[in-house]
Amino acid sequence: MSFNATSGLYEGIIQVEQANVIVRYKVTVYDNAENQIVDDNNGQYYIYNVIPEFPSTAILSTLVSLATVIIVLRKRGKSS
Repeated sequence: MSFNATSGLYEGIIQVEQANVIVRYKVTVYDNAENQIVDDNNGQYYIYNVIPEFPSTAILSTLVSLATVIIVLRKRGKSS
């Protein structure tokens, strides 16, 4: 967990390797005197649904393929 000076918030990362996973979590905080506070959404935990992401490599290869088709079609049109 780290402090983000821009937002003024502490941020942490939950590592999830696959899509369509439900992550249930609670927040536990300690101060310098070892006092503890737990926020677990009244025992229900907080829930985060991991949504699938479209990989940027798939977008890039689709754009390259589309550009190649357009170039080939234009060259064929000029030679006719």
